[in-house]
Amino acid sequence: MCCSFPHVSKDSVIRNQQKFATFWDQVQNHFNESCRAGCAPRFALNLETKWGIIKHDVAKFVGHYTIVLALHESRTWIKDIL
Repeated sequence: MCCSFPHVSKDSVIRNQQKFATFWDQVQNHFNESCRAGCAPRFALNLETKWGIIKHDVAKFVGHYTIVLALHESRTWIKDIL
């Protein structure tokens, strides 16, 4: 899911030109095509709901990461910051 959402949202061909339902259909297609063996196919509504939960946590991480990055010392590695 965390790979499918950015993959579809960064598609330079269709980016903002698609409707909401079409976007989630594309996410569903990408997710189901790239799913590991044994993984059950998901529907667009399920993925949209799951993304709402993930998005909240990602936003918190980005906020903290931005603060820590601003305090970045010159000899600190990015992996140490993470």
